[in-house]
Amino acid sequence: ASARPFSTGIGVGLVGFGLFFLLFGILLYFDSVLLAFGNLLFLSGLVFIIGFRRTFTFFFQRPKLKGTSFFFGGLIVVLMRWPILGMLLEAYGFISLFRCGMGSWDGILGMGSLGWDPGMGSLGWDPWYGILRNEITGMGSWAWDPWHGIPGMGSSEWDSGYGILGMGSLESWG
Repeated sequence: ASARPFSTGIGVGLVGFGLFFLLFGILLYFDSVLLAFGNLLFLSGLVFIIGFRRTFTFFFQRPKLKGTSFFFGGLIVVLMRWPILGMLLEAYGFISLFRCGMGSWDGILGMGSLGWDPGMGSLGWDPWYGILRNEITGMGSWAWDPWHGIPGMGSSEWDSGYGILGMGSLESWG
């Protein structure tokens, strides 16, 4: 039996269709209707997956206000049928949102700090694999250390304070 609520499945479907319509809108020479529909589906799916309050707190944290304003400004510009300019604004906002407080793209989901690689199956959780991967990619030698907690979860002194996806530690979600 699955412990996930039904709304999570709906959210994943909405995000998937949103990404499909965004890609299809870009392939059809920036069709503004498809892009707007894809954006709305993506955002509503995000609300279904992580909840309204967490979505709101993710977008409206003080360090992320610049990225949020560009992202939603780009959405409004796409709705006003200026798709190329709107998508450029959205892309800049998206990058600003996820780069806020992060050193690299590996840091977006905490994968770089955990030493986890989603394409490696159970080997991806091995701390020694994470150390080797970090050394090869030049990210340093600090993989997940079981004695000092999981980085990005608010359990260590070098945590950025935002946790995974920038939404705080797991203890604050309740």
